[in-house]
Amino acid sequence: MIAFSCVPVQQQIIDNQNEKLRHYELLQLTINNDEFIETMNPEANDYDISVVNGQLNIYPELMERNFQSGFSIPGYGSIYAGKLTRKYNHQDADPFEVIEDNLLFTINYGGGNSPSELVIYKLIWNGEYYLKNNMLTVDLVLSFKDLDPRRANVYNDVRFNLTPLQTNKSEQLNINFLGYDKPINYKY
Repeated sequence: MIAFSCVPVQQQIIDNQNEKLRHYELLQLTINNDEFIETMNPEANDYDISVVNGQLNIYPELMERNFQSGFSIPGYGSIYAGKLTRKYNHQDADPFEVIEDNLLFTINYGGGNSPSELVIYKLIWNGEYYLKNNMLTVDLVLSFKDLDPRRANVYNDVRFNLTPLQTNKSEQLNINFLGYDKPINYKY
């Protein structure tokens, strides 16, 4: 008699998901209507600082101001302050994935090869739900501030905890990631 050690398929899926989660930087979702509005309506952008010739004394001031930089989602395109600026002609796999109450994606930007205090990003929700196509929906925007003068091509795998979005009014909702043209379904 031959015996095989079998792990149920569902357990293999869970193990694979947990392994994937370990490789993504965990960040918390910010709930703040004022920051949401400010991100969508920036006072300055990375083009404004390029004319300053890299004076480091302006960096702390710009990080505090309503400033936004452009970034890319690999396989999708370039996004700036919640607006799509350039979409890639090809579509690989979906750039967003929801695993165990986490939204996973990769951010691509110009900066240094190591973590920098001159690059700050956070996912912001305005705290509001609405119905779209009979589905409870929320809007999320990524605030992205990149004042790192280095221009290496940086890829950061990030994940945001989505549990603050949960409501007892539904067991699922659609996420409208501003700048991305498809709803992201989140079942909880």
